[in-house]
Amino acid sequence: MSKKYSRLKSVQLPNFSMRKNTLRSLLIKRFSYRNFSKKPASLKQLSEILYYSSGIVRKSEGELYRPYPSGGGTYPIEIYPLVLFGKDIASGLY
Repeated sequence: MSKKYSRLKSVQLPNFSMRKNTLRSLLIKRFSYRNFSKKPASLKQLSEILYYSSGIVRKSEGELYRPYPSGGGTYPIEIYPLVLFGKDIASGLY
């Protein structure tokens, strides 16, 4: 269901054939996993996860870029990692 805006024109999008490609298969197979391992995470692993999911991956002409889109380049997302089992990092919310 989508939100309706009475002041704006509605456009019906055409049907299309799904192509077989890597991105498509990744998106279709994607799911959330809730059975967490009790294997401790290392500080290095946390660092890599944070870098590849939200770190500054590119700088160009004074602008900083992250691996996700942001309207106006403001990147308002704040990340608070929860470590349940840490190897060289204490359990807690960071």
